[in-house]
Amino acid sequence: MVEIGYVQAEDRPALAVLVSNPQSRAVKTRLAQGLASQVLAEEFYGHCLNILTEDLNTLAADFQVFICPAKAEDRAWARTRWPHFHILTKLNNNDLGHCIHSIMTAIQQQGYDKVLLIGSDAPSLPVDYIRECYSKLQTYDVVFGPADDGGYYLIGTRQNLPDLITVRWKDMAPALKARHLSIGLGPIWYDVDYIEDLWHLEKDLVDQKRARKQLEEWMAQLQKVSIIIPVLNEESRIETLVKSLSQLKPEPEIIFVDGGSQDGTLAEIRRLGALSLSSQKANRGHQLNMGARAAHGAILLFLHADTLINQEAYTAMLDSLTQINVLGGAFSYALTGSEEDWRLRLIEQGVAFRTHTLKMPYGDQGFFIKRGAWDEIVGPFQEIALMEDVEWFKRLKDTGQYVILPETIETSPRRILNRGWIKSSVLNFWLVTLYQLGMDPETLAYFYYGQKMPEQETKEIAQYD
Repeated sequence: MVEIGYVQAEDRPALAVLVSNPQSRAVKTRLAQGLASQVLAEEFYGHCLNILTEDLNTLAADFQVFICPAKAEDRAWARTRWPHFHILTKLNNNDLGHCIHSIMTAIQQQGYDKVLLIGSDAPSLPVDYIRECYSKLQTYDVVFGPADDGGYYLIGTRQNLPDLITVRWKDMAPALKARHLSIGLGPIWYDVDYIEDLWHLEKDLVDQKRARKQLEEWMAQLQKVSIIIPVLNEESRIETLVKSLSQLKPEPEIIFVDGGSQDGTLAEIRRLGALSLSSQKANRGHQLNMGARAAHGAILLFLHADTLINQEAYTAMLDSLTQINVLGGAFSYALTGSEEDWRLRLIEQGVAFRTHTLKMPYGDQGFFIKRGAWDEIVGPFQEIALMEDVEWFKRLKDTGQYVILPETIETSPRRILNRGWIKSSVLNFWLVTLYQLGMDPETLAYFYYGQKMPEQETKEIAQYD
């Protein structure tokens, strides 16, 4: 059953459009899963509706347009958004096939002998494809705009169809042919249902109308990486970091968060044109959270100032985040100069066991996460004195949607060499063990730093840069 006011049939064919109000129902839920964010999925669908409006204004000269919101209570929303088109809603039926049949039947009962119906989530669909499908209705009883996943982005008819409509055109074809209805196919296209479709979409946004241009800009932002680096008295490493990270493609946003440096760290960051934030305290969790809140990218990558990432690892990270079941993860571990130092190779082997067997990477292995997952699922770092990385990754691991990449990022051994490689290895093992047994991070921080403050340690290890 549908609601529709009386419409005087015209010579023009009818074009019905299925839409949803993102304020009253969840939209693009499969895409939201891939993005790890219902908010981002709603933003995407909002761009789809803007593009749809531009396209319908173009098509209105050729078609009588009927806007068909998914819920009857959204009639007012639809009428406000599309005041120049007719509003038609389905009532009390959630089956999509029956909904399509009811809408097309209701329009035919108004006197329209040719009716086409499209969705609202194919923002790169050329409007000429709709016209091409309509032209085939001069020859065929039923026309499909086939989607590459086996569904369809358009169905058109000049006959009263039986109530056998499904979401896959190939499933309908035998029954239609059994009723002696001829079938025509328009050009193949695609809907955007999954995150993989979103990356496919990027290359098809060639129309520079305002709404498509806005979606193109939104998508460019969606794939932007923000690299967040907490620093404290790291003047000597800033130039190497900035030059190395600036060479990555696509180029990331680089955010340094200073914990109160007493050397020229901040001046060096500004000289090189990178973004710098000043934290009120030298607390790594606080600095990381501060950087994340200021970041513009949809992918957050947390690095230590000791660590450099190469293009291979960076690309592997981006590839992994296109998977629907990956929210974030970490890299494998390597130490600079381990090829010439057996002690460093031994440490790498121990870290590999902890990382890949125990699934317990540390912050110096680089953590990355989709922004939506950071905001809506995993949450920020705890602002504790030590073990903020262990605690945060455990929350990511608990989701079951993480990856530890085989690609390595390279960390300076300066802290290990300063403290002594055996002492460093034993100390790290016992600190994590004590943390898991419930010892508070403040006490652990005292054991880790001794009577020295972190900034004093930082000055001492400068000799190893």
